[in-house]
Amino acid sequence: MRKLSSLVVRTLAVAGLAAITSAVLPAATIAQPAPEHITVGASTDDLARPLLYAVDAGLFKKVGLDVEIVKLANGAAVAAAVAGGALDLGKGSALTPVQAYAKGIPFTVTANLGDYTADAPSIAMLVLKNSPLRGPKDLAGKTIGMVGLQDSITLGIYTWLEQNGVDIAAEKFIEIGNSAGVAALEAGRVDAMMFQEPALSAAITVPDLRVFAYPDNALGRRFSIGTIFGMTAWVNAHRDAVMRFNLALRDAEAYVGAHENETKPLAAKFAGVDVASLQNVRPPLRTLFVEPSDIQTQIDAAAKYKFISKAFDANDMICDCALRKK
Repeated sequence: MRKLSSLVVRTLAVAGLAAITSAVLPAATIAQPAPEHITVGASTDDLARPLLYAVDAGLFKKVGLDVEIVKLANGAAVAAAVAGGALDLGKGSALTPVQAYAKGIPFTVTANLGDYTADAPSIAMLVLKNSPLRGPKDLAGKTIGMVGLQDSITLGIYTWLEQNGVDIAAEKFIEIGNSAGVAALEAGRVDAMMFQEPALSAAITVPDLRVFAYPDNALGRRFSIGTIFGMTAWVNAHRDAVMRFNLALRDAEAYVGAHENETKPLAAKFAGVDVASLQNVRPPLRTLFVEPSDIQTQIDAAAKYKFISKAFDANDMICDCALRKK
């Protein structure tokens, strides 16, 4: 019988000891990196629903992210928090980052949350059912109630009035929240009132009111009404996390778009309202990608009506980490 060398004997002994040890002792736990924490500011409109679903369904966790949705009053508050570094990302209208970017605030758009579409409009102008107003020219010199005086809805009205030969300077626009819109019409404080979802679907059911027009159709058949944005420096420093965020958000958009009714309780809980109040809400067009043309529409209109000093290419403010159609 051949004698084994001392080196081979020692090797076998070490291997045997390792095998015995692994059989007797429990395997050591391998430490996993903690999910990256991202804070996202959002107001309570329906555009937030894919974000809420992505958190609830664990889609962000599946890509190694711990996403916290912070509820704020409106897009302006979200933009201020992002600019000040209190939030990593924010949800706002397409016009929010456009106006900030035009003023030199380095916002970068990372995702599109939803589009307005003329095929299923979620913004409309209502008047009293017995109002003598019949067409846009009848609005000359009238008072129009607005949720905001420098938002995308305003751009739509300006464009629509101008296309129909109405002097914008002769109109009186006053800022009224949608919650007070019906009362303002019934009391005669305004001749017409702009409503957006979720208030629109509720206002349409009021017997004394009727839909007068869909002015935002004048901006285009389709354009962005909701984006995700962040400070450029933060986005560039967290590109991998942002790309994973976008992939999870894309899956959430697709699911919510196919399950609008089933996911309404998430929106109701976030907004603090009864889910029954959302049953007739017309959702935005859920989007999976960023289309520069959807944002360019707002940039060009904002420049025309002096909301910003000059137009620029939408691609300049869209991150190349954003998901786009191939």
